[in-house]
Amino acid sequence: MTSLPRRSSWSGSSWYRPLNGYVSSGTVLFVAACALLVSGCRPGRAASAEQTTSKSALMDFAPPRHPGVLFWPTPTNRVDPRFVQFGKSPDCGCASTKRLGISVLLPRGYDGRRRFPVLYLLHGAGEAHDTFLTHPTPRNGELGGDIRRLARSYPAIIVMLEGSAFGWYSNWWNGGRLGAPAWESYHLDEVLPLVERRLRVRPGRRWHAIAGWSMGGMGALFYASQRPDYFGAAESLSGRISIRLHSFQRSLARDDPRRTYIWGDPLRQNFYWAGHDPTALVPNLRATRVYVRVGDGRGAGAARDSPEAQTEQGLLREARSFTAVARRAGVPATMQVVKGIHNGLNERGGLADALSRLSFGPVPPSPTTWTYRTVARRGEAWGVRFRFPRQPHRLVTIRRRAGRLLVDGSGFAELGLPGRPPVTVRLPLSEPLFEPR
Repeated sequence: MTSLPRRSSWSGSSWYRPLNGYVSSGTVLFVAACALLVSGCRPGRAASAEQTTSKSALMDFAPPRHPGVLFWPTPTNRVDPRFVQFGKSPDCGCASTKRLGISVLLPRGYDGRRRFPVLYLLHGAGEAHDTFLTHPTPRNGELGGDIRRLARSYPAIIVMLEGSAFGWYSNWWNGGRLGAPAWESYHLDEVLPLVERRLRVRPGRRWHAIAGWSMGGMGALFYASQRPDYFGAAESLSGRISIRLHSFQRSLARDDPRRTYIWGDPLRQNFYWAGHDPTALVPNLRATRVYVRVGDGRGAGAARDSPEAQTEQGLLREARSFTAVARRAGVPATMQVVKGIHNGLNERGGLADALSRLSFGPVPPSPTTWTYRTVARRGEAWGVRFRFPRQPHRLVTIRRRAGRLLVDGSGFAELGLPGRPPVTVRLPLSEPLFEPR
């Protein structure tokens, strides 16, 4: 059963806060244009007011450099663009966007009636959501995902998320204050439901996949771990998927001194690092098809001590660490090591491989016994909604065993199932309260 964040009747704030203020005049035009695409309206056919906008108006929402691709502005109070460092376009060396939004590539045959699978793509550090759309040329250093060419016959909707140059697809620790930027809440609680409302997406975990390059590889496996009942398959392409390894922490300290703002101090806030580390969250992925693709640090004409080669060698260590933990935990993880370094050629090769592998085949069935780890204050796993009165300061484990729900920790939590009012429970919990009716 597909499970998405939903509004709740719980006291206090709503289950998730909707995108703020996106009903602007431009968005009204977009919605009307999108309705035409969704309805498949033809001349001579009765049309509602929302179906009267021409198809060319719909294309007007594509960035001028990327005709045929939809761009949706997605303003939110969880990320303030004024304080975000956006990635640079390979074409101009400048920020390709200064506002939050996503790019959407629709498959051939999308007429608004038939439902399609969906693939979410997460970009790497220093990039932006439209980096996937850039066509590589000698002038731009052969950078860019070239996704329109690679996905020409791909039978799915492709949604490219914006995660900023160094957002790391996480709710930032910010010295314990949390707050903006809250990338994971923005994407999982706002953008995913928005895509489900606006587009004809096939229901069911089998038809939902996610993949990412480098920083986006970490984000892809992390998001899959936080929404195991939504994503049936996930792939990391040369991703940072063992972020508590000392080699990664040293490189992050060298490259981004703001690392403590993201996940806190690696020692004092180890729980918060663990709560965003795909390797520590492996139990969440036991019903997910997981793929890990990484280069061996060797490439034509590349010295083994070049930055690109050394980066990929470090990623290979992370991939082996993750895969070893996953296999011990019974997670269906497949690892592929290819010849390559951390560059655009490897990225495009990875995207091509991911499009081949993420073909929406059968996935493991939804489990009746499961384990879910998180540091999120609120969320949902396998139909169980949870909310803690304050930010957890430990990695919380929620389990379902033999008809019982077990939650560790101390204090209180609000828990509920779809169609049932939430209840406040004392932790730790071990009660047969949540069997489906």
